[in-house]
Amino acid sequence: MSKSSKKKRQRARRKAEKLQRKHAASYERGTLLPPRFLDVADAEIVEVEPDPAQAVADPALLERSRAHWELGDWEQLAALADQPLEHHPDRAKLSLLAGVGLAQHGDMTVARRHVRQALEWGCPRDLVARVMAAGVHNSLGRAASLHQDEARALGHFETSIATVSPRVDAKALGRARNIHEKARLGQLPEAANLLEDGMLKMRDGVPPDSAQLQAMASSIKALQIELAAVRAKAGQQGSAGARRRHSPQPRGLVAPPFVAVIAGVPRSGSTWSYNAARLLCERNNLSYYAEWCEDYKPEDHPACDLHIVKLHAPEQLIETRHRIVTSYRDLAERLASLVRVGWLADEPEAIRKAARHQATLTEYWADKSDFEISYDDILHRPHIAVLGIAETLDIPCTEDMARGIADGLVTLKADAAEVNDRGHASDTLMHSDHRATDDQRRNYLAKVQAALAGGIGEGA
Repeated sequence: MSKSSKKKRQRARRKAEKLQRKHAASYERGTLLPPRFLDVADAEIVEVEPDPAQAVADPALLERSRAHWELGDWEQLAALADQPLEHHPDRAKLSLLAGVGLAQHGDMTVARRHVRQALEWGCPRDLVARVMAAGVHNSLGRAASLHQDEARALGHFETSIATVSPRVDAKALGRARNIHEKARLGQLPEAANLLEDGMLKMRDGVPPDSAQLQAMASSIKALQIELAAVRAKAGQQGSAGARRRHSPQPRGLVAPPFVAVIAGVPRSGSTWSYNAARLLCERNNLSYYAEWCEDYKPEDHPACDLHIVKLHAPEQLIETRHRIVTSYRDLAERLASLVRVGWLADEPEAIRKAARHQATLTEYWADKSDFEISYDDILHRPHIAVLGIAETLDIPCTEDMARGIADGLVTLKADAAEVNDRGHASDTLMHSDHRATDDQRRNYLAKVQAALAGGIGEGA
């Protein structure tokens, strides 16, 4: 090898290492349990020449994905299906994990496609078999949870972990998976009890200001607050709290304008949904009138195909409406966002009081909603959320169109010059500081978690 070629390769390697450090530093860490690589003792490790396409690959992606698998965060794993994995050095295992996430969501056709791709990319067959078997145990654990068979549920979750990673602490990870799955199934009392029991066991020998302890205490309080709101709603309805869903008329049978309400708790993703609805109309050449509820004047726009109205409070709900689209975001994340934009005082008591109000408001909109978007989908699978909005509003949308709209939403912003007297841009309803940086999000979330953890002994 010539000296010039050697120097070029050294420069390329340094550049790749610099990019990798940049990506690693930008990743938002802080998971409750430390991530680990998949247990593949029989996998062959091969030294390969650096590929320019791999230089920008996220070096921590497999670690994070493993952590998501351990906790049963299937949404995050399913989102891997939307990432360009072809040139990633860990593409085989990542494709397998994408298949696992999709399978747990019930999307078996696409899941099988990703498992086949993992095999084609060299994923060991015994690892694929173990991961698939672990998925079956996870499904059995969920079924046992629904039947209130706690011992069997925990046993299946522990077996699921041990099947793939026999050398890790399957009992500890099984408990974490158990809590996560119960919360996803809506079993909030059970999840809160398991969290509180786990926190009591952790307290021995752990400093009271430990970040891990504080995060768990915050999660418990958030679950208790949301549980109280669910029970209050159930009491008002005189039932077990089953949520009503409408059977609305198709848009084609409604005389224009067709009125779509974009609602939900503040800072939960409703502005994103509002703009997604606007862009769907534009891509389909539909005439529309979109406005904040307090500026909404339907009589001035009678000839439009659609009216899109954004609001938050129950008293703002307009009488004439044909669909309601809402969004859901983690309670602590919502509160942190409110504190950041200055709509909520950065004081523990104010934060705890707002948490109770937000939980009640969340239940109100969940009961009214025709389609509820997960904030997780907005972040990780935005085209799926766009497709859901399109279906709810009876607006044609292909997957390519949904992806294009999702990409367009990422670049939306409100310059200070565009902000009106209400504090937002007239067209997008975005504020000039609408989006937080990673550092801002972490800092404000830590403050909110501390406030919620501080109220752990109080009533919900």
